[in-house]
Amino acid sequence: MIQLQARESALRVSLQDSSFFVCEIRGKRYDRPQQELEVQRLQPGLCKVKIQKLMKRSDGNTIRVEIFTGDVFLEEGFFHHFVLNGENEMNLYEKYELSAKSNSRQVSSVRTRPHISEARFQEELNLLMAIRPEKRRYHAAMHMISTRMITSSQIYRMLNLFERPRLKMRLVEFGRIYVSDPQNYKRVVSDFYLRD
Repeated sequence: MIQLQARESALRVSLQDSSFFVCEIRGKRYDRPQQELEVQRLQPGLCKVKIQKLMKRSDGNTIRVEIFTGDVFLEEGFFHHFVLNGENEMNLYEKYELSAKSNSRQVSSVRTRPHISEARFQEELNLLMAIRPEKRRYHAAMHMISTRMITSSQIYRMLNLFERPRLKMRLVEFGRIYVSDPQNYKRVVSDFYLRD
C-alpha cells in the first residue's frame, strides 16, 4: 500500500478570494461549484488545470469566466495545495509527504489555510450587519465560518455584531472547528471568556 501511494500525488485547488469555481484537471471536469477542490490518487508530473470562476451578472444570472489555464507540477508521493491569487497566478501554498497512516485532511488541519482578504471580509461584515433579526445574522455568520476561510481575528471581530452572549459563545465554539489558523485560536477563546 505504501509503494502504491509513493507513485501517486494529490492536489487541492482554492482561490485566494474564496469565490466559487468549477475546474478541469487533465481533461476530467469537476462541474460542481465549490470553493475548494481536492483530488486524490493523481499520477505525478505535469498536470493541466483549467479554472472557471462563477460570477453574477447584473441581471442575476451566473456566468463562468475562465481565469486560469496552465500546468502545475505534482511531485511523486506528495500532497500539493495550490492557491490562485488575485492576479490569476497559481502558487504552491503548501506541500507535504503522503503517508499510509494519515490522510491529507488530518495533516493540513494543523496548518494555516488560505483565508479571505481583509477587504472581502469587511464587505461580508457589512452585509452581516444589515441582516435582521439577530438570529438570522447568527446563521449567516455560522455559514461564513463554515467555509474554513475565516481567520481567528476575523471571527473575534465578528462577535461584535451580536448582543446575546449565548450566540457569541456558540460562534466561538463553532469557530474552533473551522478557523483557518487554528494555532491562533486559543487567544480568541481566552479573550472572549475574559471579556464576557
